[in-house]
Amino acid sequence: MVLSFLNSKLSVHASKTNDDYYPGDLVKGYVRLNTLKGVDARNVKISLCCAEWMNPKKDGDKDKEGKEAVIWEAEKKLGGKHRYSAGEWEFEFLLPKNALPTINPEPSRKHAHTGAGLKWYLHASMDVPNSIDLHAFKQIFIY
Repeated sequence: MVLSFLNSKLSVHASKTNDDYYPGDLVKGYVRLNTLKGVDARNVKISLCCAEWMNPKKDGDKDKEGKEAVIWEAEKKLGGKHRYSAGEWEFEFLLPKNALPTINPEPSRKHAHTGAGLKWYLHASMDVPNSIDLHAFKQIFIY
């Protein structure tokens, strides 16, 4: 469906309210599609990713660009080629026992999105032909 992104929204929800996990924990949740007219899609999937990120920008330095590299990823297919109406798909991932902890910049920093770190997040996506794909992200924290 052309322009499905205008009347459809994908979201990711974790079953834990605080989004805090430890290595070896089970991450459970669901992906929700809100749509009025339905969405023709090739597939729906959810990924659990660990990414190393770096954003070297400093005050006044607009030329440097941030970089992110996925260093670990697990993916689950939630559905294939189909016309999707509003609904939810449950998922679960087992975190690796050697999962690296989330590394955020020091809270005392003026800009929390500068520097470097390690983040874990859930990424839901819906591949929509002839339109913009639908995406949703939810960050989780590993200790």
